[in-house]
Amino acid sequence: NVLFNIKKYYKTILIVSLLVLFVILFRNGDILHGHFGMPFFTVFLFVIILLLQGHKNWERIALNVMLIFIIEHVLGTLICYVFRGFYFNNILPLFPDFTNELLYEFEHYQAAGITQHYSTNAAYLLVGIIVQCFTFKFNKNDIKNNIFRYILFLLTIVALLLTGKRAQVLFGLISIIIVVFINNAKKIKNLNIKKYLKIIGIAIACFIVAVLFVPSLLNPVNRTLDGIKNGDLFKSREPLYNLAIEKFKESPIIGNGWGSYKYLYNESNGVKERDYMDTHNIYLQMLCEIGIVGIILIIYVIGSIIYKTVILIKKRKNIYLSIFLAYQIYILFEGIVGNAFYDIPVLVPYSVFLAMYVQETILLKEKPYEKRNKKRKSKRRNKRE
Repeated sequence: NVLFNIKKYYKTILIVSLLVLFVILFRNGDILHGHFGMPFFTVFLFVIILLLQGHKNWERIALNVMLIFIIEHVLGTLICYVFRGFYFNNILPLFPDFTNELLYEFEHYQAAGITQHYSTNAAYLLVGIIVQCFTFKFNKNDIKNNIFRYILFLLTIVALLLTGKRAQVLFGLISIIIVVFINNAKKIKNLNIKKYLKIIGIAIACFIVAVLFVPSLLNPVNRTLDGIKNGDLFKSREPLYNLAIEKFKESPIIGNGWGSYKYLYNESNGVKERDYMDTHNIYLQMLCEIGIVGIILIIYVIGSIIYKTVILIKKRKNIYLSIFLAYQIYILFEGIVGNAFYDIPVLVPYSVFLAMYVQETILLKEKPYEKRNKKRKSKRRNKRE
């Protein structure tokens, strides 16, 4: 009975959500230190996931709102990058607590746009690229809209490159490519390789020409190559990693409590880059904070969701599932060098995309039931006739 399965699925979602929330809130470091902002957002995001289910067309509305938000940040990035005096005099003063970092980024042509950090700006812009990749459909009868979407997509890519962030560019690209291949798994044998090689060649040629006029577009590549050449790509992160491993060994089973790492870092005797910092590796940080038990639960839940999403996409292409999967894969990659699960700018869109996954899986369960109902009704009509 499909209806029974749907109700059962709702119960499963609720149970899993409560388990994950318990792991996050149990001995939570932020709560223990009187900081309730992050715990509030975490609970709020889970509530959003549950409340959005059952409502129609909210996914399309959510993506449109996101695109408006992205347009704002694309324009903000480009304007602030081109008109540096305007940025220095009008935007920089809006973030007095981040002045030193923003000045450093400003001097190194790392565009923070209208955010407090270039990482935040890059996170927003990547969301825009992923959404546009899977929502744009060429319409022969709507040339104006096609041109607008192409230009917006191109400008979003340019804006992201201007931030100088490596993780968002590299891992974002890899994630999109993976999902595109999953979507077209059945067609790979029949793909016109020459056609795609031409497109890639044209894209590379255009990029080279663009770099001649705007050298800063190469910032992500140059920063990565410099790090590899100097052998210090992850050197600044080693103390953070070592502290996480050390604290994990002190409490390997249940950890020290979600959100506790930055306070352990603050209390450590080592030289500090800032007063409070996350590990810049979600796997080591989760081991430190929730131990073996907690990380097994989190990995099992995420792994199950990814597996189910891939199966569903292979059966039938789905825009919302594709967006969710691309963003989820990106988070898992970016988590090697970043703080994906600990950054609100990442968690907010992630919660919306996760809600889309839940909504779409429920709808896909309902459709077989609707088809069966139609067949039964038609049989009854035939018998009556």
